[in-house]
This record gives sequence, structure tokens and C-alpha cells, in this order.
Amino acid sequence: MIAKKKWTTMFALLVVASIVLSACATPTPEIVREVVTQVVEVEKEVTRIVKVEEVVTATPGPAVGIPRRGGTLRIGLMDEPDNLDPHYLLSTASMRVMEVMYSTLVRLDENMDFEPDLATAWEASEDGTTYTFHLRRGVKFWCNGREMVADDVKYSIERLSDPDGGSPWNYAWGDLDRIEVIDDYTIRVVMSKPSAQTVAQIATSWTAIVPKEFVEEHDGSLKTAACGTGPFKLVEWIPYQHIKLARNEDYYDPELPYLDELIWIPIQDETTRSQQVLAGELDVDLQVSPKFLSSYETASNIKLVSGPVCSYSYLSLNAAREPFDDQRVRQAVAWAIDREEIIEVIAFGQGTPLKGGLIGPETHWAYADIVVYPEPDLDKARQLLAEAGYPDGLEVECLSVGGTVHEDICTIVKDQLAEVGIDVQISAMESGAVSQKFWTEHDFDFRATRWGTWIDPDDFVYGEFHTKGGWNPGSCGYEELDKLLDEARAVVDREERKLLYKEIDRLIAEDACYVLLYREIRNAGVQNYVMGFKHEAGNTQLSIRDTWLAEH
Repeated sequence: MIAKKKWTTMFALLVVASIVLSACATPTPEIVREVVTQVVEVEKEVTRIVKVEEVVTATPGPAVGIPRRGGTLRIGLMDEPDNLDPHYLLSTASMRVMEVMYSTLVRLDENMDFEPDLATAWEASEDGTTYTFHLRRGVKFWCNGREMVADDVKYSIERLSDPDGGSPWNYAWGDLDRIEVIDDYTIRVVMSKPSAQTVAQIATSWTAIVPKEFVEEHDGSLKTAACGTGPFKLVEWIPYQHIKLARNEDYYDPELPYLDELIWIPIQDETTRSQQVLAGELDVDLQVSPKFLSSYETASNIKLVSGPVCSYSYLSLNAAREPFDDQRVRQAVAWAIDREEIIEVIAFGQGTPLKGGLIGPETHWAYADIVVYPEPDLDKARQLLAEAGYPDGLEVECLSVGGTVHEDICTIVKDQLAEVGIDVQISAMESGAVSQKFWTEHDFDFRATRWGTWIDPDDFVYGEFHTKGGWNPGSCGYEELDKLLDEARAVVDREERKLLYKEIDRLIAEDACYVLLYREIRNAGVQNYVMGFKHEAGNTQLSIRDTWLAEH
């Protein structure tokens, strides 16, 4: 096993060599816009929204800052977006851009609670099969000025859920029976069986509402075109340079957004992205690499917006081909990995080791404190490899996006697995090539990556581990697990669901198609003059709608 001191020193030298600090700026107190929602509980733990009101409170400070309209916010993206169609969303970079151009019926606040968006209220039947949404009036699509009505909601969900439509998210709507338009401002979603996760699905960024006529005008594809009802509208997309958005003057909240313009700049290399933010050339780094945290913490012009998120880092093993088609080989990797060392060296202590289940964080109602791999056990790993027919070891390839923390993870995993005779070759590529090999071709041994923008426990596990799931490039899962996943979908009672998902979590850990590493702390580096920007536990960044600049 490599020495922790060796790794820490190496990364520290990298930070010193690559970061240049810039001049300071003075922070300004901000106004915090809060949506206060009064709720009543309906049977089977389904929530009905009964009243919505908005209040404005000032954060303490020497002077009260009033949100200012205007200015351009320059944001460094981790990758180049793969497309702009919300129903065919494949990457976090795409989601960051799309979630401010489009709206959904329900949205998440920073604590992963539901709040109204295009729907002002909703209710569920007692048996959890029927959900009725009451739509906001006067909402317009920014591409053509037409009012958004219930027919648009019906079209959008049917487009997303079409089993022949090709959306990677259609599996989430496998229990959809029908959608009924009651009138222009009332829509009813009817499921074929009880479905506790329906509102959570409605609140996802990929359940955005689009106009049918615009989709048809673009030959059925929105991959390079956009038309939504969100706070910003598309101006231009120059691949690998920038995506420029402008304020939607017809947004349903006339006070928002505050910004005139958003410019998303894809910078895959973490060093370059950090340098540009610290030098004041960018306003926001959405995902600060842990190895640059100390530089951000000591920069007088930067503040960190931080907190735990539901996403996690892991190794995705391809169970469809040798050697990882053998569960014993997958388990050998899981036993050989030192998660604590990875957190210390790669995440600089910013994470929680995942030694069992993946549903979380700890505040999530379905979180179960499962431990399957308490500590590295190299003897057990070697024994499993020998039983699988590899007493002299084997060679595999670790796929990752180059210039990112995931390439660093491949590097340390290479040294850790060498201790049990697994020779790891690292294949670091640009994000588009990785996406093609991983999601489209399924041509990989294992990949170091992160995953997760989830609300309901079904979101964490069904698409990834059901054999018919839409996010399963490594062919994870088996018959017994499929049955449990299907059973859990049809249960509405929360306590019963919690027990089912605990068992599902345990089975997933034992099968080791995902070798879980750690749940991360998300840090965004933000210039001091950027106000209203919040940490969001659901791995969304919807607060850009409320963000404003004290200086511009």
C-alpha cells in the first residue's frame, strides 16, 4: 500500500505549482428570498400544498443589501454539455444549463423539499395511484410567447415516458397508466399501481415541460435547440467555448431573475478552472476540486458555498464481460480498496466513506447504516481472486475523464489494487469520449466517476441496478434484486419502504457491481460579490434564479 504522506505531498506540490491568487474584493450582505409553504399531511405520507406565500428577510450585517438587477454571471462548468434536450439528459453539465432554461411542475429547494413551480398546488389519492396538479396561469414559453397549458404537460411526460422514445429516464415512468387533461390548468397523472415516488419524479430536471410544436419544428429533437418557461433563455451555444443565456423577460415571477445574462464556460481541467476563478476571470466554480480547497479558503476575493450532497464517488465495474462478470472478482476489488485513504488523499478529508449502502446522506429518511466492507482485507481479496481463477492476478483498465479528480482516483486505486495482484492501466480521456465508451458502447472494464441527483430512494437504485434500468451500462443486477426493486416501487407506506430499501442497499453492496468509495462534500467557489447563490443538497443549482451581483 502506498504511503499516505507520499500522496499528500504530491498533491500539495501540484496545488502550489498551479494556483495563483488574485486581488481581494469586499463581500456585501445579501437578501435571502425564502418560499414559505404551509403543508398538511394526507394519508400514506403524500403531501398536499395548500398555501404559498413569499417573504423577504435580510441576513445580519453592517448594512442591508438589496438585490440588484443586471450584470453577467460567468460560471465554470466541469464538462462540455452533451445535449440540451431535458428528456434525454445524460450529464451534470447539461443539467446545470437546462434546469435554468426549463421549469417543472414541482421544484426542489436547497434542502430537497418540494416547492411549487409550474404547479401551484397538488394532491394525491389515498391509495397513491392518482396525482392531480393545478397549474400556474399566464406562464409563457420564451421561444414563441405561447401560454403553457395542461396539454403541454401531457405531451412532455408522454414524450419522456415513451418506452420506444429512447429517453434514458423512461424507466422511471414504467408504472404510468395515463395522463388526463381536466382543463387548461388541471392535469391528472394516473399510475397503474401505488407510486410513492411520483411527485419526486415530477420534480426532477428531466421532467421539464416543452412545447410540442417547437419539438416538431426541430424534427423531434431538442439536442441543439431549446424552448422552455424557465428564468433564462438560450442565446447561443458554441461547443467547447460557451453557452450564453439571457434573462427571460416573460418569466412568471416578474421580479426574477436578477441577472441579465449567464455564460457557462466548459473547463474540464480542474487546475485551469480554479486558476480562472481565483484570478477573477470567472465568477463561480460549481465544483471545486478538493485539492484546491486551501487556495480558495485563503483567497480574500472568494467565498466557499458548501455542504453535503446525495451524490457519491464510486467505481463502476462492467459485469457483462471478464473479469468482472464473476462476482468474486468484483468483491475482491471492494475488499482491497482503502476508502479512508482515498478520502484523505483525493478528497482532502471532504467526504464520508461508503462501506455499505449508497442511499443518503445520513439525513435522508431512507438512509440505513449498513457496513459490508468495514476495513480493507487484502487476504480476503487475494482468496476471492484465487477462487475465481486468478491466483496470479489479472490486468484491467480504469476509465476516467482526464484532468479531474476521477483520474486521481484511478491513480490511487491502481496502487491499492496492485497489492492484491490486480494490474490497473489508466485510460484518461475527454468527457465526450468517456461518455461514448461508457454510456453508448459499454466498452470499459471499470470507471471511476460520481453519480447522484436523487430525491426518492427509488431514484438511487432502480435505474442503476434493475436489469431493465435506464442507467445500467455495466449490466448490474439479477432476478432477486429485480423483484425487490419492483416490489418497493409499489409500496406507499414509508416505514415498509425503508425496510425494503435497506435490504436492497445491502444486496447491492454485496454484489459489488458498484464499488462505493465516499459521499462527498460539495464546495462551490464564488466571488464575494455574487449574492443569493446557495448550496443545494439535491445536487441542483436552481438558486441561480435568485442570484445577483453586488458589483457589475
